[in-house]
Amino acid sequence: MLESWLQETIITYCTRVIEQSALPPVKDSDSISSTRGAIANPELADAALYEVIRILDLICLLDPNPVPQMFEIVKKIHSRMASKPNGFIYLACLQFFLHHSEIVVYDADQAFRNFFDQFLSKQCMSITTTHTPLDSFITH
Repeated sequence: MLESWLQETIITYCTRVIEQSALPPVKDSDSISSTRGAIANPELADAALYEVIRILDLICLLDPNPVPQMFEIVKKIHSRMASKPNGFIYLACLQFFLHHSEIVVYDADQAFRNFFDQFLSKQCMSITTTHTPLDSFITH
């Protein structure tokens, strides 16, 4: 169990990274962040977003109290994946749904159906990218 001040600090940090990842990337910049707060490199933004979702998932596994608040945030990230699909972020969202959907009474079937029908079958040509989600689902 995390100390409450530490948990709050981590959640605040994670929500700030999520906000930054939603901003459009800054053009002609090699820096990690700009003065506007956007993450300059889209690949870095995606990697940071993936890690944030995993961190929030772990925090919610340790303490279910923030699950309703975090669930709404992850649902928004998941809906953003329709316009800018990223398999690993999509997978992190689905794992979050899988772990916590019972607490907020959320039927994740449609999210999984979209993942397999819309994303996996059309976006993934790499064996590694296809293997990772399937392995994760078998494990859980």
